[in-house]
Amino acid sequence: MVDSYQLSSIEKIKPLFQMLSHPLKKENISLDVIKSALVLFPPNTEDAKCKDIDTVQAEMEILIGMCHGSDSNTFDILINKYEEMKHILPWANKISTLWATLKNRRINI
Repeated sequence: MVDSYQLSSIEKIKPLFQMLSHPLKKENISLDVIKSALVLFPPNTEDAKCKDIDTVQAEMEILIGMCHGSDSNTFDILINKYEEMKHILPWANKISTLWATLKNRRINI
């Protein structure tokens, strides 16, 4: 049985998973979803204090655009692309790393 704390946790991470789940779509990257994802960073860190939501959204759209057209596993492509582009798209790398960390912990939504 799922308690209220678990439900609250699931609701907090759900937008992040919707943004980066298969199939990847730019339409899933709204400003509200980006804001929800940034809340997941530890409080009082520079990442949690990000005010330039438009830049984060643009980087995520670029990253997802780079992943389209490949025949491989979407998760593997995303990991390879965000690692490859981490210096050019730092926010996309941070959001994707957070997503991959949660995904690797086998959180089922």
